[in-house]
Amino acid sequence: MGHSPLADVWRALSASVFEEMEGWRQEHPQATFKEIEEELDARLSGLRAHMLVDLAQHSEKRDWSGQEQGQRPRCPHCGMPLQARGKHERILSTQGGKDVKLSRSYGTCPQCGSGFFPLDEELDLPCSGLTPHAHQGLVLLGAVVPFAQAAKHLQTLLGVRVSTSTVRRLTEEAGTCLQQWQDQQAHPLTGSSSQEPVHSRLALATDGVLVPIRPKEWAEVKMVTIAEVREGKKKQVAHGEHLSYFARLSDANTFADLASYEMRRRGVERAGEVAALQDGAEWIQSFVQGHRADAIRILDFAHAAQYVSELGELARSQGAVLSASWLQEQLQTLKQQGPRTVLATLEQLCLTFAAPDMHEKLRYLRKREGQMDSPTYQRAGWPIGSGMAESGNKLVVQARLKGAGMHWKRENVNPMLALRTTLGSDRWLQGWHLIRGGWHQSRQTRASQRRAAGVVRAKTRLWLTWLRLPLPLLLACFPSPPAPPRPVSPKGRTQAQRRWGRNVVRPWGS
Repeated sequence: MGHSPLADVWRALSASVFEEMEGWRQEHPQATFKEIEEELDARLSGLRAHMLVDLAQHSEKRDWSGQEQGQRPRCPHCGMPLQARGKHERILSTQGGKDVKLSRSYGTCPQCGSGFFPLDEELDLPCSGLTPHAHQGLVLLGAVVPFAQAAKHLQTLLGVRVSTSTVRRLTEEAGTCLQQWQDQQAHPLTGSSSQEPVHSRLALATDGVLVPIRPKEWAEVKMVTIAEVREGKKKQVAHGEHLSYFARLSDANTFADLASYEMRRRGVERAGEVAALQDGAEWIQSFVQGHRADAIRILDFAHAAQYVSELGELARSQGAVLSASWLQEQLQTLKQQGPRTVLATLEQLCLTFAAPDMHEKLRYLRKREGQMDSPTYQRAGWPIGSGMAESGNKLVVQARLKGAGMHWKRENVNPMLALRTTLGSDRWLQGWHLIRGGWHQSRQTRASQRRAAGVVRAKTRLWLTWLRLPLPLLLACFPSPPAPPRPVSPKGRTQAQRRWGRNVVRPWGS
């Protein structure tokens, strides 16, 4: 096998790294493992960056300006061969704090005017100044921790230094791309049923959680948690596994439409049995009715317990004497015997100790009596609490969007929710593949924006040039229209000539 020039260069560089490390180790015989690791990584990072440059530019699309027209890269929109417009250098930051400098040819389409770098398209480079690996690390950190912390962590882990505003911008752009894809899949005309295997028993837990919105507002994020229901080790104890989430800041009807993709992906409509754990809100009832009308409706036990506790406190405020263990006894009865006895006790309290709101709270529980049959649900192997919804709220929303001092722009909430639900559903690799697929569209959008901005700048320069011209020159650019021709008499003489002919002075004596 022959020796390629690149391989010879790499061998020489690697040999120098080995020699330098050997000499450094002899000079530092007492170095710790951490110091040795840092020194080795620093030297290997330089070799890695050099190899990245050589491998990335080892392509025909690096410099195609000398190729014949039929062999040149073509415009992806109209298929015309590109016209070379010179070479440009691009610098990408990679791990170890090293820079990767790529020199490649730029081309424009003679028909539609689109311009791009064919090598960037082939390498699938992001629009940022980072390599794809560093870009993914930035977005992942930005979706997990606050943006300022993400910038620090990225420098600690990869040695890549970026600003907080860069982390914010790139994270929100990635979330927007993922949100748009999810919304497109939710459309009933484009969405398709998932072919993933479906568990026979699924549970839906739907709830809402408030997030701070700028300037000083709280808005409700609606979220549904989907889980496979399996019996636990103890008898009559069920739990959810393989949880996935979908959340949006929107009204109830829009949320129900957008959540349809996740419902189809998990096979909610194809599952043998489905239970809906909820807090009794009317919009949740409509949500369940629209996606799985035959789902078993279960009122969250903690939510029912809260109403029972509030009724007891209202009765005490009116003079009722209730033991300290009264609430615990009622909840134990509700869990073991069902709602009938508990509702009868609460009704008696309402009749004896009438207080504001007591009858309204009792009507709330009476209306949902069929959803409070905890013994039946437990015997059937269903959970009676929406703990997975509460844990989902904390994991997806509160852990990232409700930090100290955080206030979000309304348009940035859903992109962050798209990233957070993808992470919480353990589908980050699939989600990142979709984000990378949007890089090409992002490059085309940026190119269109640059062209539009260039046209605006050219018009502005033209107007400024006109305004700077002196007034006589401006007037000369807009000459006045020519005067209308004078009327000619039938004899070919003008009126002035005729008048002059009448008053002609003849010589004396003629």
